[in-house]
Order: sequence, then structure tokens, then C-alpha cells
Amino acid sequence: TETVGKATSNGSISLSFSGFAPAFVLGYAIQPQGNAVPLSSGGTITFPPTVVGRSTTATLAIVNTGSAPGVLSSFNLSGSAFQTTGLPLLPGTIGSGQTLQISIVYTPQAVEADSGTIQLALPGQAVTINLAGTGISSELQFQFTAGTQTLPVNQNQVSLPDTAVGSATTVSVTALNAGNASATLNAISLTGGGFQLVSVPPLPQTLLPNGSINLTFTFTPPSAGIFTGYLAIGGSTLAITAKGLGPLYQYSYTTGSAVNPVSPGGSLFFATAQLGQGSSTTFTITNTGTASGIISGIFIGEANSSFAITGPPPFPLTLTPSQSVSFGITFTPTTVASISGTLHIDGSVFVLTGAGGAPPAFPSYSFSGPQGTLDSLQQPAISLSLAA
Repeated sequence: TETVGKATSNGSISLSFSGFAPAFVLGYAIQPQGNAVPLSSGGTITFPPTVVGRSTTATLAIVNTGSAPGVLSSFNLSGSAFQTTGLPLLPGTIGSGQTLQISIVYTPQAVEADSGTIQLALPGQAVTINLAGTGISSELQFQFTAGTQTLPVNQNQVSLPDTAVGSATTVSVTALNAGNASATLNAISLTGGGFQLVSVPPLPQTLLPNGSINLTFTFTPPSAGIFTGYLAIGGSTLAITAKGLGPLYQYSYTTGSAVNPVSPGGSLFFATAQLGQGSSTTFTITNTGTASGIISGIFIGEANSSFAITGPPPFPLTLTPSQSVSFGITFTPTTVASISGTLHIDGSVFVLTGAGGAPPAFPSYSFSGPQGTLDSLQQPAISLSLAA
């Protein structure tokens, strides 16, 4: 403080005082390029709706408009969704005519309203500033419909009705944005055996809150069994489980004690057999599918074949799931050579392969009987002896 004295003609003295003191004003601006908003104690910094997981920044300005430096003694922030950047070590001095800028970052973690407070101490005053923000997010919800049946979706998993092999199930899907922020769909894909997209809306698509799109796909089981497809849309991936109904046959044959799987078009190998002898195998059909199957006939494809079926089952033959049937196949070669044939089980064909081996060598032999000249009308005994 400065004091100045001045004498007057009547003997009086005039004194004038000039004081130096800090004075502070506050304001904030939402970045980027937000307008400055004046702020007083008890006021609120209101953040715009912010997508969950992303951030919005407000710049808090503390301006010293006074004629002397002032000290910011403390700065405390509460509220889990808010944090500060650019805060200097405290206590800190703000010079006359200077501005301290502190960034307040709002990062919502859920779709909800968030609040917080800032409490700061300036010379001669305690200032409280409220913080308010709202987390927003898109939320896709899915509805699957097959015919008139609505299929439940549980934790992004859905099961389709069973579908017979040779037929198809058509499924309609509605994707609804049940959130409070827009959702952008850039791509839609469907993978998995038997699954195929039929109709897809133009992309990219922006779904406003409560907006929806529709798409259609089909499931055509390539065989009996369980199949899984994956529908990817808007950052969500849904697992789709479907079952193909129908028989599924597995085939095998024995070689000694070994069991050999074989597929249609494959070969059954028989042990080499000498002429006049033979070899055999047991052929088994197992229905590993999800529905009963009917077998109309089993036969050897060639006439006068060295291969023959023994113990065939009666036809038509019905095999329920997990049921098996077995029959024999014999190989009796008639020539010393490689021999092939075919086994037919309805429309499935298997190659039969064997080889005829030479018969064993004829043992040494001798004849014995009477010697000399024999009279007419006699019938002597003659013996043939084979070596052991």
C-alpha cells in the first residue's frame, strides 16, 4: 500500500491510498473450440453427452484480474468419471493479469448420469464447482424369427429349429438400437457350414436410437449333425447353433482283429487267397446321424464275381440313430491274378480288391499194382500213393 501526503494553505494535510490485491474470475470452455462460459462458486460445468469409454475435455480458466499476485492453495476433484490434467504443484502463484488453465476430462464408464465437484482455495475465498455429464452408448438388440416362431437370444447365442437334410430354414433377423447414441453398421457377415445370407440392407447404415434394420439368412444342413454359424454385425458377434436331421452312415470292415474305416469310393482289401480257398471280412454300417435311415439294398455289382455277400440283413432295412448292422463278404478267387469288384449299398459304391494265389504244389506220387500180362476180363486193383 502506498501513502501520499499533501499540505494545504489552511494547515490541513490530504492523504490518498492506493492498494494492491489479487482478484479472480473463473470460466470454462468445452473443447474443442467451445465458447467461454463464466463460472462462479456453486456453478456447474456441464459436459455434453459422451459415448461410454470416450472422453470430453473442458478447460477451466482461473484469471487473476487484480493488481497483485494471488495463491491457489488447493484444488480437489471428486467423481470417478472425472480427472484433471495440467494442474501445477500447489500451492501455486497466479500473477496479476495471468491465467491458469486446467483441463477437466470426463470419461463415462456406463450409460448413466455422472456428477462430481471441484473445490479450490483462492485468497479470501473457497470456491465450489459442480461437474455433470451423461454417458451414452448404442446398444444393439437382436430378434430372430423362423416362420412364426420367435427364437430366444441368450448372451448372444441362439438356436435354430431342427432342419431335415435336403431342406432349408429361413431366418429373419431384426437389429434394434436400444441405446441412447447412434450406431454405425459398416459390415455384416455370416460364416459357418450351411449358413448363407440372403438379404442385407445397404451399408454403411447409421441407426439412431430406436432405429432398426432387417436381414435374412438360410440354414441348409450339408449333412446330419450339429453346425455352428457366426453372425457379425455392428461390433456384435452372435453364435448360431443348428441341427441337421437325417441319417449319417459310417462304414468299416475287419482285417483280422483290426477295424478299418472306409468311405464311399474307398477300397476294401482282402488277404491273398490260394485257388480253391478264400478270405473273408465283416462289413459294418453304423448310423451316427440324428434321424433314422432306410437302406434298400446291398449287392455285388458284377455277375459271377469272386466276391459274395453272406448273411445279408432283410430289406428294406431301417437303422435308427446309433444302430449298426453287419454282414459278411467272402473272396474266393478263380484265377491267379488281381481281382476287383464293387460293393453297392444303395447309392454308395465301395471297391473290393483281392488277389488269387497259386494253389500248393502237387506232391510226388507213385502207382502200384500187379505186374506182367493180364488175362482178358480181369480188373486188377491199382493204388495211387501221394508223398506226405
